Amino acid sequence: MIETAVNMDEVKTKVQKLINLHSGLREEVQQLESLNAKLSRKLEEQKSKHKTLESQHKALKIAKAVSQGDGADQNTRDLKMKINEYIREIDKCLAFLHK
Repeated sequence: MIETAVNMDEVKTKVQKLINLHSGLREEVQQLESLNAKLSRKLEEQKSKHKTLESQHKALKIAKAVSQGDGADQNTRDLKMKINEYIREIDKCLAFLHK
């Protein structure tokens, strides 16, 4: 009978340890989920910023090509290609807006 009581106490102790471990792991999961959400938001902000900077870079390259005017043939072709690309993008946006 004493042996059964000792075994029961050991089981209770082990169950309590498991409960404590489970609680700690739940808290850690919540913290990691929160961190994941925060990093996801930051990544989206960085992607948006990168896209904006790429757009500004393209515009600067075009402005530079127009202002230089000395390798006229290649710069003119590049400029026309960029303008056509922008026109196509604008047309896509307009088509999307009319849907």
